[in-house]
Amino acid sequence: MRKDRRIAQGVTRCGKVALVHRIYEPVPGHEQSSDPGQDHTDHQCKTSTFDCHHCGISGHVMCNTLAEAVATRRCTTMSSDGDERIQPALHALLTEDVDGLRAALEADPGVVNLRVGENTMLEWMTQPEGGAPSRETVAVLIDAGALLDRALNLAGCWNLADLCIQLLAAGADPAARADAGITPLESAAMHSSTEAADVLVAHGLHRPSLWLAAASGLLAEVRRWVSPDGSLQADPGPYRPDWADVGRPAGPPPSDDPVDIVGEALVFAALNNRREVVDYLLDSGADIDARPYQNTTALHFAVQFQRSDMVRHLLDRGASVAIHDANHNSDASGWARACDDGSAAAASIKVLVGAARTG
Repeated sequence: MRKDRRIAQGVTRCGKVALVHRIYEPVPGHEQSSDPGQDHTDHQCKTSTFDCHHCGISGHVMCNTLAEAVATRRCTTMSSDGDERIQPALHALLTEDVDGLRAALEADPGVVNLRVGENTMLEWMTQPEGGAPSRETVAVLIDAGALLDRALNLAGCWNLADLCIQLLAAGADPAARADAGITPLESAAMHSSTEAADVLVAHGLHRPSLWLAAASGLLAEVRRWVSPDGSLQADPGPYRPDWADVGRPAGPPPSDDPVDIVGEALVFAALNNRREVVDYLLDSGADIDARPYQNTTALHFAVQFQRSDMVRHLLDRGASVAIHDANHNSDASGWARACDDGSAAAASIKVLVGAARTG
């Protein structure tokens, strides 16, 4: 298993499996920095421990059970609702012993859907600390009767396009709301998981909504909602995105103002790197600095999700770098510093935002 990724698994204070995700959030109980770019151990991007597979904040308590087991290929300290019963299958899973896993599941078929913390073994394979899941191992779990729907939701969240294909072929329901009350496509759209979204959207929007069509790059659908003059032509859909569903601080209820609804679509198109949709909405009169959630702009989100081409495009089209979001009271430059993981994309974004700030 690859261990060079910057996302690790942890345990919350209540003992639930927790994960680090690409979302900058403060740790409860610590004073919030006015600038997420400050070097605070309690304010990090890509190194904060989260409450669930999405983004629920819990604190920086790194796992000495599951993560250690992954790192050392051991599972003797891992607890589950099956405890010792699951150990043979779990050991085979962690050591990538496909034949051993198959034998363990044949010996005790019921363990396939026992849980390690929050997740079954198949659901655990969606988590990013182990790298891309083995198709062969996933097939063994599927053949043994693993539950598929929540795993598909998690695969959408973590942008595992190949796993989405495999789970859908095995019968996973793309319309199921098996985690956080949202569909796999909605989860992918809220996490900038565009490759997974491209797989999932081929199976339908399921809860057809303007923001989701925009996030999925469906320009023809967006045109049916938003006219060239920017007016809203139809109801925005049955589900408006609620960032609290994926662990961010709750904001006010979604606005019914058509201007805000179109701005919401712009934000999701941008954070998912859907340039054609972004340009259509901007050309139709959408506010490039629309901030439907906690004063957070499309530029903030493009920075966070390291969409460097979109950052450049938004800046070229006049996006402001001076707006401070309401959660962290920080502008795009602060977000760029906070989300600098040493990658080329992060470096490019810092240069782009810095140049716009001083220009």
